Amino acid sequence: MPQTEQLALTIKSCPDLADLISINGDDCTVNPPTGPAGVARRCFVKATYCDATCTTAWKCTASECIYSAACTIPLVTDAADACPQVTRLGTPVPTCNTKTSRCAVPTQCTTPASCVGLPILDSAGDLCTTGECTCYTGDHNCYRKCARDLDCVAGKKCDTTSNLCVPDTVCTTDDQCAERNGSLDFKCNQDTNLCAQACATDSDCTGTGLHNDGTVVTGGFASKVCTAGFCESLVNDCVDSSQCPGISGYKTFCIDRTTAPAAVSSAITN
Repeated sequence: MPQTEQLALTIKSCPDLADLISINGDDCTVNPPTGPAGVARRCFVKATYCDATCTTAWKCTASECIYSAACTIPLVTDAADACPQVTRLGTPVPTCNTKTSRCAVPTQCTTPASCVGLPILDSAGDLCTTGECTCYTGDHNCYRKCARDLDCVAGKKCDTTSNLCVPDTVCTTDDQCAERNGSLDFKCNQDTNLCAQACATDSDCTGTGLHNDGTVVTGGFASKVCTAGFCESLVNDCVDSSQCPGISGYKTFCIDRTTAPAAVSSAITN
């Protein structure tokens, strides 16, 4: 196997990538880079993830790590003048907003009409056309609007006021929750009018430990506890970052609920 190909299979660090660029003779000083196959992507990845600092290409915005360098290409391609494919945690980076020349803009729309030409937040590579999108005031991002429940994925319904797909969890009876979740363990929380797994002890909420019926069950910890008679995820009830699970080995952080991402989503049809 040629040395270049062998090294390409073992890149695990920025020095590895730098070695591969050097061996290939890639010229990353020109924009866009020219040369052997893949040179543009290699140079972009090196500049974005290895050479860039938090003050030059990345910044923390609304508790998210946002790529802040300029871009001109609307699709996420890991190429010169485009957007990186993922953040440090591996989460997708929004496509390039060609109006502002930025990959992610906290306030990118104000009205449905202003969404024309802007990226659809949860549909990578897709830009809004006239009449297709609505602007969600909760995060000022554009989403494909819905008109009826059938426009949304299973488990969500159309909020005809906002024209956004929202979780279909509102309930009035326990029967509704049992049928939706296929289990009698789910009941209607009358304080929130939302379906949730009912419980008496923390063990009722997880796959391991002594359950309320006296049986002992072994399995993986589900990261849920019993709060006021209903199971609640520890991930959504943190006090400090030490309670947050890692993602692919990287640390995550505890943030205030008011800054958490919205539960709305785009329609699959409109």
